[in-house]
Amino acid sequence: MREIMNDLPELSDRAAITIAEAMRQMAQSDGAHPQEVALIEQFESSIDDRTSTPDLSAIDTPALKEALLKSLALVAFADGGLSEAERAVLRRLRSAPRRRRGGCRPRRERRRREPALHLRRRTHLPRQRGQARALDGPRRQAHRGHAGPRRVSYAELLQKLSAEAARGGMDIDAPVYEEAGRSVCDPTVLGSGSLDAPLGFFGRDPGRDEVLQNEPFIGRGGRLVRDALHRAACGGPCVDDRAAITIGQGVFWANTVPFKPTDNKAWSVGVKRRFAPLVATLIAELWRGDTLITLGNDAFLWFGLAEPALAPSLQGYWAREDRYESHLDITLRGRPLRLYPLPHPSPLNAAWFARFPAMLDARLSALGWPGRPTLPAAPPDSKDNKDESTWTYNRAPEACRSTSADGSATGSNT
Repeated sequence: MREIMNDLPELSDRAAITIAEAMRQMAQSDGAHPQEVALIEQFESSIDDRTSTPDLSAIDTPALKEALLKSLALVAFADGGLSEAERAVLRRLRSAPRRRRGGCRPRRERRRREPALHLRRRTHLPRQRGQARALDGPRRQAHRGHAGPRRVSYAELLQKLSAEAARGGMDIDAPVYEEAGRSVCDPTVLGSGSLDAPLGFFGRDPGRDEVLQNEPFIGRGGRLVRDALHRAACGGPCVDDRAAITIGQGVFWANTVPFKPTDNKAWSVGVKRRFAPLVATLIAELWRGDTLITLGNDAFLWFGLAEPALAPSLQGYWAREDRYESHLDITLRGRPLRLYPLPHPSPLNAAWFARFPAMLDARLSALGWPGRPTLPAAPPDSKDNKDESTWTYNRAPEACRSTSADGSATGSNT
C-alpha cells in the first residue's frame, strides 16, 4: 500500500478526491478503528499538498484496499477511463497480497450489503442471475448522462473545466488573461446568461473582449448577436454595453471550448474533444432550453464530437443549400434539441458578415423571440445562483432602458 500511495502526486484531482470520499465512507460503514480514521484525515489533508504522502506503514487492511478499488473504478465509469498513473495504481492493487484483520467485514458480506458499488469487471464480482441487468442498466445510463444518482452543479462544472485546462497541452492566450487579472484556467462560460432560457447561442470560443469582461459574445461579432436580440425586443440595437449585457440575460450562451486561443486560432480537434463531455453536460444536463442557434460550421459540427452517432446527419445537413433557413432535430444524451445554424459573425467571414444581421433577425422572428413573463432586476452574477435561477426575458419596459453616465434612465435608441 505504501508503494501505491507514493503515486498520489501523479493522480488527478478527481481520483484523489474520490478515493478520499470512498475511504471515509468505508470507515463509517465498517466502524474503522482510530488508526484508520487518522490515516483518512491525513490522506484528505495531503490532497492540497500533492508532494506529501500519507504514512501507511501502520495500516494495511483489506477495507482500505477495497475503498481504493471502488473509487478508481467509479472514476473510470464517471470520466470514461483512467489515466496511465491511475491504471498503474489499479494493477498494483490487484496484485497486492490480501490480508484480513479482526474487525473487517468479510468480502462476501460487503458485496451483499453494497452491490451497487462493486463493478464486476474491476472486482471480479460473479454475475448472479437476474441481478446483472438491474445493476448494469442504471449504471450504463448514468455513464451516458441520463438518470444518474447526482447531477453535477454549475459550480462543479466550472471546477472541472478549470482542472481540464490545468492539464496543459493548450495554447491559451496568457497575456490577455493576465491583462484581465484572471487565471488562464478560468473559463468563460455562461456569463450573465440564463440556464432557464428556452433559446441559446453556441459559438466556437471566446475572444479578447469576452475574457476581459468574463462575458460571452460581447466582442464585435457577439455584439451583432446582442443587437439582434435587442431589435427583436425593443425595436433597435443596443445603445451601450449595459444594454448589451442586460439583453443577454434572457438567453443561454456556450462555446465549444471556453478558453481563448492565442491569435484566435481555432482549437484543434483534440482540444475540442477533451472538453466535449463537459460542454455536453452544460448543454444537455444543466441548460433547460431546447432551441440552439449555432454560429459557424465548427459549432454546428461539434455535436458530432460530443455524440459520434450524430456525425453523418450533421454532415448531410451541412451540405444542404438551405442549411441557414431550416433546422435539424438531434438528441444529445437523451435530450432532444433543435439546431438552427447560422454563419459565424466574424468580420473575417467576408462572405456572410454583412448579411448576418438580417439572417439572425429572420431566425428570431420565426422563433417568436422574446416571449416570457419578466426580466430579472439584476444579472445572476453569482455562480451559486446558476443552479436555481429562473431568469427569463420579455418586452418588459425596463428591458428597453439603459443608464446614462449620470445614472439617469434613458430610452432605447430605436
